[in-house]
Amino acid sequence: MKVKVFPLCALAIAMSCAAHAQSTVTIYGVSDVFLGSIKNTGGTGPQGSALAVNSGGLTTSFIGFRGDEDLGSGLKAVFSLESYMRVDTGAIGRNDADPLWGRAANVGLDTPYGQVTLGRHVTPYSLAATLTTPLKGTTTISPIFAHTYRGNVQGDTRFNNSVRFTSKDIGGFRADVVYSLGREQPRGPEYKRDRAFDGSLRYEAGPVSLITAMRTIDLNNNDDGHEQKSYMVGGIYDFKAVKLNAQYHYTDETFNLSSRDIQRKTFEVGAAIPAGGGEFLLSWATSDIDHQRGAALSDKRDSYVVAYDYNLSKRTDVYAAFYSDKQKNPMIKQTIGAVGLRHKF
Repeated sequence: MKVKVFPLCALAIAMSCAAHAQSTVTIYGVSDVFLGSIKNTGGTGPQGSALAVNSGGLTTSFIGFRGDEDLGSGLKAVFSLESYMRVDTGAIGRNDADPLWGRAANVGLDTPYGQVTLGRHVTPYSLAATLTTPLKGTTTISPIFAHTYRGNVQGDTRFNNSVRFTSKDIGGFRADVVYSLGREQPRGPEYKRDRAFDGSLRYEAGPVSLITAMRTIDLNNNDDGHEQKSYMVGGIYDFKAVKLNAQYHYTDETFNLSSRDIQRKTFEVGAAIPAGGGEFLLSWATSDIDHQRGAALSDKRDSYVVAYDYNLSKRTDVYAAFYSDKQKNPMIKQTIGAVGLRHKF
């Protein structure tokens, strides 16, 4: 009996230790590539039209690693590392300026009340804009992305040197806040440069999804008092036959000299319509940019997209899209016609 009991006790002890130190690591991501015609008119970039194979039509391609370790008493250690990639060339990043882990790089604790992490994070404001548009996860053919992050809302969709807290779901509500320490410079006129607070509050119940978000960021340069505050509200209602969305953004950019102030207002409406094993994705966005220095500097921007996304399986889909983005002062226009393939892993 003793010979049998010893290995059983050893196995029980080993299983008990394994249960306390359980850890998992998951590899995931999206590979999205399209063939299309891209035409640019005006601006400072390359002009004219070109036939191209590009990465990230419906979703910016990326690869990620995330994991957790059970620490007991309701605590888990968590981490995530995510890298953008350009499938057409094999290069990392959305562009050459992106770091290796440009999409996410953080570590923290998951508690019964929420999750706290430190590092590089996606911002709640950018998530709020993404969650209330039919074109989720794309920077290529999303009207609302063009209107918020191309010369409007300052700061990236990711914050460096930041602390993030995401709450658990409480009665359909979920809070998400990020505070960034910016460039972490020594004290001086610009030591708070790029310091930012970014937060959102989301509510979901049945067919309704509502979200509100704000961002405030210090952009002080040569002690000019430059800062920006952005606010948004958005929502989705799922009628089954069609899913409708709308969102509104207001941005107030201020300086020591009020004559340099800029206000921007952006509105988007869209729809996702199930049809034939896929869905039509429609979106239109418009922006008014008011410069206090005079009407000659004020601007207007209009963008729209029409796309059809067809599911080959739960993880693989093909799509076709036409996108138009037009800014009036100065005149800058881009159109994209694309057919693509996306695989989620």
